[in-house]
Amino acid sequence: MFNIKHLTSLLISSILLTQTTWADSADKIYHINGKTMGNNYKVSLVANSMTPQQLYLLREDIELKLEIVNKTMSTWRKDSEISKINAWPADKPIYISNELKIIILASKKVEKITSGAFDITVGPLVKLWGFGPDGIPTAIPSVDSINQVKSYTGSSNFSLMGNNYTKKDSRLQLDLSGIAKGHAVDILADTLDSKGIHHYFVDIGGEVFAKGYRPNKENWIIGIEEPKKIQLILLQH
Repeated sequence: MFNIKHLTSLLISSILLTQTTWADSADKIYHINGKTMGNNYKVSLVANSMTPQQLYLLREDIELKLEIVNKTMSTWRKDSEISKINAWPADKPIYISNELKIIILASKKVEKITSGAFDITVGPLVKLWGFGPDGIPTAIPSVDSINQVKSYTGSSNFSLMGNNYTKKDSRLQLDLSGIAKGHAVDILADTLDSKGIHHYFVDIGGEVFAKGYRPNKENWIIGIEEPKKIQLILLQH
């Protein structure tokens, strides 16, 4: 379930399982690393002891959860659910999954909170600027072309009745990049909680969730690079 407060092909490669121990603590920290949504992900968790089999099964569960998110929300995958509804014609309802419905409804809430600044219908604008899956930025679009695309964006141009999604203009396309990683982080956090793991740190491409402590009651540390000063700012949770 998506949680607002923590606001694609799954490409798993070189998943690393490592552990670090502290001399004065029986707890260990285990790391699971991989790739998803075109980004790196890392799950660090604290436990007294975990067998290789337990770590393997946890990794498999994490990968499965991430694959479900990718298959639902990735605009970079032609077989994803979001790609299917983006190619769907106007004025023709299409039944969507509960997971996608939850994210669309959550996105509309964030849109309202931000007075429209958060908008998941920006897909055509993302492509116009060259940041979508079709290419890279090559030129700044004209004001006229931007205004033309904006004429068919906005959540008022689609409706959601139950699980039936309908768009008014066939050119309308959803882009969930602003919420999908945060949603995936929440899912992994819920997964760890459900397994009785309550001290962990989850990071997917900079979207993070920290809970509990590292061994010896040490805080989790988050490094943030400040682009203008090119320095690393450390935050403690």
